[in-house]
Amino acid sequence: MEKYGSLDKGLLLLDHMDDKAVLLYESFKKAGFEGVTLVVEDDGFIPDDVVGLYRYFIKKGNQTIQPRFFNQIDSEDYWVITANNQSGEISDMGILKGRINYTKRYKDEKRIVSSVDWLDEKRIVRATDYYDIYGELYSRSSYDSNGKMLIRTYYDEEFREIIVCNFITGDIILNEGDLVHVFHEKVEFIAFLIDKMAKIQDTSIRKIYYNSLGTPLLYTLRVSADSSLIWQEGFREELPGNMKFILDGKSNTKRIYVQDSKALEHFKTLTDKQEMFEGLGYLFSFIRNNMYRREVFIFTNSDQIVGLTELVQNYPELNFHIAAVTEMSSKLLSFSKYQNVRLYPGISDDMKEKLFQKCDIYLDINRGDELLNTIHRAFLENMLILALDETKHNTDYISKEHSFESIESLMQTLSKVIADSDEMDRELELQREKAMLCSPVTYRNMFI
Repeated sequence: MEKYGSLDKGLLLLDHMDDKAVLLYESFKKAGFEGVTLVVEDDGFIPDDVVGLYRYFIKKGNQTIQPRFFNQIDSEDYWVITANNQSGEISDMGILKGRINYTKRYKDEKRIVSSVDWLDEKRIVRATDYYDIYGELYSRSSYDSNGKMLIRTYYDEEFREIIVCNFITGDIILNEGDLVHVFHEKVEFIAFLIDKMAKIQDTSIRKIYYNSLGTPLLYTLRVSADSSLIWQEGFREELPGNMKFILDGKSNTKRIYVQDSKALEHFKTLTDKQEMFEGLGYLFSFIRNNMYRREVFIFTNSDQIVGLTELVQNYPELNFHIAAVTEMSSKLLSFSKYQNVRLYPGISDDMKEKLFQKCDIYLDINRGDELLNTIHRAFLENMLILALDETKHNTDYISKEHSFESIESLMQTLSKVIADSDEMDRELELQREKAMLCSPVTYRNMFI
């Protein structure tokens, strides 16, 4: 049990492990949290020291980590698998049989499978296979003819049914050895797991930190431990109903930590219980310092880069490094005529890493999707991120001062930072404030 931590040191209860939940979990760890982290909706790609509500019972995860790639999916003979960097397809004689979905957990890896949707002749999903970080098929869902989920089953390493979730009745059935447990609500299942861990550890929960007003909140109502809500969902015009429930003193939640500065200030105006609210940022591990070099990075999956001509022509002193994971169009390739432009079609992983280390400015000015969590990585590299309102991809790391209506206004800030390193430092500090960078002491004070 040691790898999961001790419940008497606290419980971090996460609804699911999206990007913000991962940052919260990592911040807890960096601050020295010795308690248990439990994820309700385990997607198969959680860290080894995190308890997954379902994974705890199916006993998988002892293998060498070898996630499954798109071309390793089992299918019928002669069926064809095709894929791009967004998703994959399985077809038979031109008839679509399945859709391959990639995990979002591996930001810098390509085409790692999290699930496969199997379709009927009407292209309606009738079954989904779920794969985990070890490349194992650990769960399967079935659907009715309208695509509504009926049953989801979780299997052990010998492919025996361990957990069956019935979405019609809401029941969860757990086969634990010779015992069969039936839970009528998910919160009952959570309570069963935590009680089991507490008995094994011969301890009890002292504090609970949770990040959802759904199932995690409902669990806190079943126990007497002091609880704190960590609000990660950003700005809302009105207080959520269950947050009002907390503010009315109807729960044992004594503190609401808000991880968005705009939401924090707004929520305080909507209640007379301002003292219950407190801001909470993240602990980031920055990879390097900004070196004030005149090297600019743009990562794109299209040739729609707003204002590129103006930038290249107005800043001959800057080197623009433009990379794509695919081949480039003739429109983008035509920029090779400029002395200060370097193009990287079909960029390799090694070259991408070199550019992250080489460049100190990132321009988020390309239309289309963000690639490989680039904005987050640029932030950790201490690159100054400048964006346009119409193209910005990840607002968690882009301050309002660094998102511009026009390329001309962006260029004004760009001119200032390349001319003065002190100005660059000031703008980087604004960027860190937007991301709510905080110190380990802030977290440790929560643990007391």
